Amino acid sequence: MKNSRKVFVVFLLLVLLSGCRSGSLSSPQSSPSPPPEATGSPTPTPTVTPTPTSTPTPTSTPAPTITPVFTPLLTLTPFTPPVRNLTQNTSYSTIQAAINEARNGDEIVVSPGTYRENISFQGKKITLRSTAPGDPSVVASTIIDGRSAGAVVTFSNGETREAVLAGFTIRNGSSSYGGGIYIFSASPNITGNTVQNNSAGYGGGIAVYHHSSPTITGNVIKGNSAYDAGGGIWIYGNSSPTTIGNTIEQNSARFGDGGGIFIYDNSSPTITGNTFRNNAARRYGGGIWVGSTAFVKDSHNTPWLRLNCPPSGRETNGVWVYRDNAFSANTHENGLESAGCHVYFD
Repeated sequence: MKNSRKVFVVFLLLVLLSGCRSGSLSSPQSSPSPPPEATGSPTPTPTVTPTPTSTPTPTSTPAPTITPVFTPLLTLTPFTPPVRNLTQNTSYSTIQAAINEARNGDEIVVSPGTYRENISFQGKKITLRSTAPGDPSVVASTIIDGRSAGAVVTFSNGETREAVLAGFTIRNGSSSYGGGIYIFSASPNITGNTVQNNSAGYGGGIAVYHHSSPTITGNVIKGNSAYDAGGGIWIYGNSSPTTIGNTIEQNSARFGDGGGIFIYDNSSPTITGNTFRNNAARRYGGGIWVGSTAFVKDSHNTPWLRLNCPPSGRETNGVWVYRDNAFSANTHENGLESAGCHVYFD
């Protein structure tokens, strides 16, 4: 009996095992079917190996190739001093140095510039000129500046008409006589200059003194002052200058006579073809003052009449013309345009 039970139990176990294999037994819940097997060899998932970041190898910059550059040496132009003696072919840094070494008959030419010096012709028969005495721009730029240290230019050693001063601006002289140009016992040729902004006791622009007979032609004599007499030109002591074709303007005799020209002491100048304008005298003769022992001649050597001018009614458009000279806007007696303001005879 016991053996029959054992056999039955074994049989039942076999049946159960057989049902599990064949799938004939059903369970209360069906198990999910396993996924179908993939056919073929499985494709392995590629292993991504991270690429290491490579550190760039520094690139070495090749050293630049230096090509030598050969710069030619500068050609230095030798310095040429601005004052030249054309006759002797020599050059100087100052005007006076050139005069000191000059011989009679030499011609000295001065380049444009400002020369701060006071010069003397030393009695020599020489021509001292700018590069172009007829060119106003050259005259204006070739300056002898006296620095208020005396007359700018002096002729006091018997110079004759062969001593020529031409084509300069002469300024800032200050002296007792002749702030711009001082002429004593000499007769030089003064032509084509601008004599400007000089001062003196007598002859702010030019003093002509003691038997002097210079030729003064084609100059501009402007803005000079005399403490006493002769703002533009002072003529004294038996002197007889020839004064032709000058412009004499804006000069003053601050406390005396002759704003433009003062003439005295047996002097007898020739005055013709000049323009006198805007000159002033504190006392008499804004244009010209003529002393009792002096007289004035025209270009024909004819003396001027001793009449205070302008005569009434003789001006035209404010200009009075007498002996080829033109007078305008000259004043005297502290600003008056009364008789004698242009020419006053003492």
